[in-house]
Amino acid sequence: MRKRHGVIAASLALTVAIATAGCTTTSSTTSPTTDTIRTTIDIPATFDPTLSTSLPDFLLARTAYDTLVRRDAGGLVPGLATAWTSTPTQATFTLRTDATCSDGTKITATVVKNSLDYFARPNSGSTQVVYTFGPGNTPSITADDAAGTVTIDITNPWPYMVDAMSVASSGIICPAGLADPAGLAAGTAKGSESGPYVLTSAEPGVKYDFALRDDYAAWPKWSTAVAGTPAKNLEYTVSPDATATANLILGGQLDIGKIQATTRDRFQGQPGYTVTVDHFSDSYLIFNEREGSPFTDEATRKGVVEAIDRAMFGNVTSQDTGDVLTNLGAPDVACVADSKITMPSQNVTAATSALSGKTIRLVAPTIVGPAGAGNEYIAEALRAAGATVDLTNTDVGSWITTVVAKPGDWDMTVFADLNFLGSLASPLLNFTGPTIDQGGTNYGAVTNDAASGAFAAANAEGDQKARCGQLDTAVQALVDRSTRSRCSTTRSSTPPAPASPCRCSAEPSTTPSSVSPSEHTGAPGRVPGAPKGTIMISSSISATELARKLRAGEVSAVETAQHYLDRLDEVNPSVNAIVWIDREDVLRRARESDDRLRRGEARPFEGVPMPIKDLVGVRNQPLTYSSMSVEERPAEANEITVDLIEDAGFVLFGRSNSPEFGALTATENARHGKTRNPWNLDYTSGGSSGGASAAVAADISPIANASDGGGSIRVPSAATGLVGLKPSRGRIPNDVRAWEHSTTEGAITRTIEDAAGVLDTLAQLDPLGWYSAPAPARPYREEIRAAGPRLRVGLLLEAPTGVAVHPENREAALVAARALEALGHHVTPVSPFLFSERATRGFADLIISASTWASPIEDADKLEPYIRYRYDRAASFHAGEYAEIAALLQWETRQVNAQWGRDFDVLLTPTTAVPTPLVGSVYDEANEDPAGERLTEFSTISFTAFCNIAGLPAISLPVHTGANGMPLGAQLVGAPYDEATLLRLGAELEPVFDWQHRQAPIARGVALTPNTGD
Repeated sequence: MRKRHGVIAASLALTVAIATAGCTTTSSTTSPTTDTIRTTIDIPATFDPTLSTSLPDFLLARTAYDTLVRRDAGGLVPGLATAWTSTPTQATFTLRTDATCSDGTKITATVVKNSLDYFARPNSGSTQVVYTFGPGNTPSITADDAAGTVTIDITNPWPYMVDAMSVASSGIICPAGLADPAGLAAGTAKGSESGPYVLTSAEPGVKYDFALRDDYAAWPKWSTAVAGTPAKNLEYTVSPDATATANLILGGQLDIGKIQATTRDRFQGQPGYTVTVDHFSDSYLIFNEREGSPFTDEATRKGVVEAIDRAMFGNVTSQDTGDVLTNLGAPDVACVADSKITMPSQNVTAATSALSGKTIRLVAPTIVGPAGAGNEYIAEALRAAGATVDLTNTDVGSWITTVVAKPGDWDMTVFADLNFLGSLASPLLNFTGPTIDQGGTNYGAVTNDAASGAFAAANAEGDQKARCGQLDTAVQALVDRSTRSRCSTTRSSTPPAPASPCRCSAEPSTTPSSVSPSEHTGAPGRVPGAPKGTIMISSSISATELARKLRAGEVSAVETAQHYLDRLDEVNPSVNAIVWIDREDVLRRARESDDRLRRGEARPFEGVPMPIKDLVGVRNQPLTYSSMSVEERPAEANEITVDLIEDAGFVLFGRSNSPEFGALTATENARHGKTRNPWNLDYTSGGSSGGASAAVAADISPIANASDGGGSIRVPSAATGLVGLKPSRGRIPNDVRAWEHSTTEGAITRTIEDAAGVLDTLAQLDPLGWYSAPAPARPYREEIRAAGPRLRVGLLLEAPTGVAVHPENREAALVAARALEALGHHVTPVSPFLFSERATRGFADLIISASTWASPIEDADKLEPYIRYRYDRAASFHAGEYAEIAALLQWETRQVNAQWGRDFDVLLTPTTAVPTPLVGSVYDEANEDPAGERLTEFSTISFTAFCNIAGLPAISLPVHTGANGMPLGAQLVGAPYDEATLLRLGAELEPVFDWQHRQAPIARGVALTPNTGD
């Protein structure tokens, strides 16, 4: 079969051309009768078609979900609908009668209505609703099952509604998917598909396999018949770069592969390949015109364009395979005018005058040229003009998330408009109407009355020619700054600035900005007059990002504290993460942080809230160890960890739940009750730092204090989809290291950057401690930005304790292994020595029991049965036995630790041997038979406890999702005192799996109800 390669080049309207990706079809070395097509894909963010934001999301949505209509070269063709009628405010679709879901459910008018209602639901987070139903519209959808019709009514005219029903985000989701939104997004909701293929396996960031349905018959009625037979299997593989993809194509390991212009020459002249150019997107610079951005100034925007040599940019990104446009759409887009809009040419002198001394945050996707070379060119051109440029060159999913969800974190972006509508209406929506945070798609917060008026007039036009005239007028108003006439009675002779327009410099801002506490007129923590929850703190924000916003004055510490206090009120009753809080003390501490911020004395995490685990003493706060055996009275002093946390600028935010004395892998106790998992309230959030993990996963706080004596940071992090770093023994000072020096303090975080940053602030030399780790070679925040060597990774899939490992937990480690191999590391199965059975049992029985005896227990009769068992058990040992086991642990630790650097550099394991248990199961097992095996709990720490005994650093990363939709973690274990390597590996894997933006349902605003009682 002929092998075909196509270079896909994008056109950048208004400024420059961008080359992105290409594809290659079947190999001449592949049998023409193959049932499988192997192709590449970028990392998708979701399997829920309604939440699609980037090309990989749309590709997978198109694979599995049918739309009412389809589009081919001849225009719209029937899909699930056989016919349709429409006006600018109504569309009616007549459905085919033979379409079914992947579980056999008939696709009726009601099924379609329910799916479209789900798509258009308020606060869904979908960026495609506005493009589908038009700005300002909440559709009214009715179904007539007898007639087989669905009707959509809207208020404001939007003549593109039928066209939008061909876009993959409007794909029809079957009832099984609507019943399980979390599973739908994760790809685990079986029977949700309406299209030809079903997802059979997914390795996030690595590979996605689809199989053709045997019962599928709803193929679109293309205007030109498609030859051939549909492939029975589709294999989408995430390829690390264009060079690697080209190698895989040439080696016959891929049938279709996305490449870039820089690798096309490798296929020229080779038999079996045809090189083509496919223009698939119109791309342009978008300037962020919110207050605080340098691009509220028109001269600065113009200076950017004058700094760029568009021909050079086109060569860098696409080797001149793209087109330089002077409109918001390519020539084949409906309504693009023939007239060209004049734009300034490169003028470095003028650009330097406009940009010198400016600081610009450029966030752009790596598809802009090879590995984002186009973005690098723009950054260097601006630097040459005297600007300071902070470039974030990121994957597509992270890029769109930043631009959409974090409008305060960027000043300029390169935006690729896939323009599924095929009209100027699509890009115009990016510059008109409400902003992202107001429910619209105006990315740059542009205010341009002339453009908005012409756009609205176009949508109301029934005549296509008149509509095109209005759309062209809207584009002209955006590009040539027609709004200048509102500020001056004479038109300037200065050449117009390009791209996204803004209000005149003398015009007052209509965009809300953050205010100081003394300026409040509304509720604390919000912009005055804004609805609840609208301050600039997203539900996936990291502690580091929040600290930046606080330093930049985008939000105050008091506003931040009040925001999280409100979140506490909203969701803590469901999860029970925080068990005590003094609201006035929180706000007092926040006011003190605001004072430091105003004085320019901000510490690294100034104003960022952090709950403290209820095993750690805080002056004037109750310290009960979550035990009924201890009276609630204020602690007299801070523990060392708390002093370090306060010195870093954190605002102490109450106390998080823990099992009694931290001695259980589920956070449940008689004093404070059960902590539930924000992903599914029927499951535990792990332990012993389960209150901490639930607080972060539920968006009650962006980070939380935690501690780990056998897995108590890593186990709950794995259970709730978070990052959990257990530092080396002696890395963070402790007053007393319990459990024969195996315990350590730390934090549960959303990102690697947070894990590195908090370690930088807490890792201090402790000359008074029994152990103190050597100082790192450089700050950990620098480590995660540094390139490290390719490593020997030992893969361990069998639990050191001998318990059975669940297939899904094994798969979590294998997913991480494949990702590491794709990054160039060498992964090899190993069988390391990880303590003898005598040493392990001695630690679990004698050492922990003796530490329980030494705990500050005031009334042993009030201890829970499993703790009382350990308390009594300690009395049966004598001091010699303790000394013997302690010596054995020290001796074997030397043997264990010697393997790092000798046999492997890093050890990779599942974090736990079993999926996250149900609420109550671990607690009941421990209390019903305290002397028994407690197999469920034992299985959760079978891969983690040896790290504590040996004092090794280890990190759990959320790389996988189980069939029940719950997160699963993989653990990396480093050499003694080598947190740096673990953090660098985590930083490499983070963009592959994009775990920061995979949020628990409760964090996304989904109300959950447990099936299990209290």
